[in-house]
Amino acid sequence: NHLGPALVRNAGAAEIDAAALEVVAERLPEVKQIQAFQVRPPRMMLQRTPLARFVMRVIVPIALRTGLARWLFMRVIPRFALGTTRVELQF
Repeated sequence: NHLGPALVRNAGAAEIDAAALEVVAERLPEVKQIQAFQVRPPRMMLQRTPLARFVMRVIVPIALRTGLARWLFMRVIPRFALGTTRVELQF
């Protein structure tokens, strides 16, 4: 972690800001990936296209009946809960 050491040694505002920018640079790609994934289901549900209707009326019920939806859910939830990159706090 970039902020921990700076905070422990009572760094000045400029050094803390620089450390925060390092955190942003490191974590922003993951945040963008998670946010992009979050908008997919609502976008599909709200679209009024033939493909969206087919997915909602046919594919989703099949996925729910066969366990595919549960399998997908179990693969995706850890990304939201734990992230996609290793983070180790250091002080």
